[in-house]
Amino acid sequence: MDIKYFGGKCFLLRGKYASLLTAPAKVKEPANVVLSNKLQPFENYALPEKPEEPFIVPGAGEYEVKGIKIQGHLFEGTLLYFLEIDRIKIGLLERLEEPLSDELESVFDAADILLVNLQGGGKMTIKELSELVTSLEPKIIVPTTEDKALLDEFIKDLGKEPHTEKTLKITRDKLLEEGMELVLLSE
Repeated sequence: MDIKYFGGKCFLLRGKYASLLTAPAKVKEPANVVLSNKLQPFENYALPEKPEEPFIVPGAGEYEVKGIKIQGHLFEGTLLYFLEIDRIKIGLLERLEEPLSDELESVFDAADILLVNLQGGGKMTIKELSELVTSLEPKIIVPTTEDKALLDEFIKDLGKEPHTEKTLKITRDKLLEEGMELVLLSE
């Protein structure tokens, strides 16, 4: 699976058989599945020519499209997603008003990769967010923000040395056995 970052909350996750685009905004990348963390229209998304694609995730619930498993959870007015692509489990989190419920924490605890938006509108501090992320024990953490100070604070709180990549290429077999890896994706 490949993960490419386009800025903001926008990622393209490309598996062997299908691709998923998050918060597409003005991105013109084709995808089989499109989702957003907010209940917002996709007027800037360039729809493919096939009428059955993309599948636009309508909100909270469970879906499976072309082998991509999607769980959408409405929490504090924000849609948080847990995905499975090519047997790799991915959580999409952001700063919240309060810590995750026990139920949601148990869902996201299974994530191999966490894509974490540091600029969410919640009251949760960066330190609280980094503690939550650490407690979930993902193999790979990918933070996103356009605010360098927030990113620096998050990196410091995690105590991990990040490395930067243009595209994260990962297979189930290549996931680290122990420990966490901090990856910064460049646009």
